[in-house]
Amino acid sequence: MHFLRKILDILFPASKTETRFIEMCNEGNVPRALPLPHNNIFAVANYRDSIVRSSIRILKTKRNVPIAQCFAKLLHENITALLQDKEPFTTYKKITVVPIPVTRNRLRERGFNQTELIANELVKLDERYFIEKLLSKTHETKKQAMSISKTKRKENIKGCFTCRKKNEIKEKSTLYVVLDDVVTTGATINEAMLTLGRSKYKPVIGIAVAH
Repeated sequence: MHFLRKILDILFPASKTETRFIEMCNEGNVPRALPLPHNNIFAVANYRDSIVRSSIRILKTKRNVPIAQCFAKLLHENITALLQDKEPFTTYKKITVVPIPVTRNRLRERGFNQTELIANELVKLDERYFIEKLLSKTHETKKQAMSISKTKRKENIKGCFTCRKKNEIKEKSTLYVVLDDVVTTGATINEAMLTLGRSKYKPVIGIAVAH
């Protein structure tokens, strides 16, 4: 596997953006996101930073695993800190990661879901982490950044998610973490959290790669 990776690196060299972002991640120099105005929604990296923004774009368009691994590392560090330092999160022993889904059409078009790609790398870092694809996205929505107001953003995203199954086994030691790549106002990730809550998946927090 290591030999194959070396061959791929020679055939498809990393871009300057990818190289710089990986360096920033390894050095602990990724610019941090500003706090969101939601108690249970968090973000890791600052989307205003050009390297962070370009790295997310590369991840979305090129299925870039090294960038996904870096984002997973940052997410793991932040979730670990949250579990250690902030009540009541210190009591949870199992972390169920729920990636924000894309519609079937978008999945067919792109070939992958970048949030699932990050989630797959995240669960490799900690045996307490598991992925569950509990949500489906029923229809496309306009890009949240294009909406005029917070009210319009909420209307745009309302009802776009459904839960695939109801939670019949309520494990008190499980924390559900909705994962997204970018959060703007928090409307999308909040709608996903509410959808899970209505199907008895609690407690739920949301975390995004960037804001």
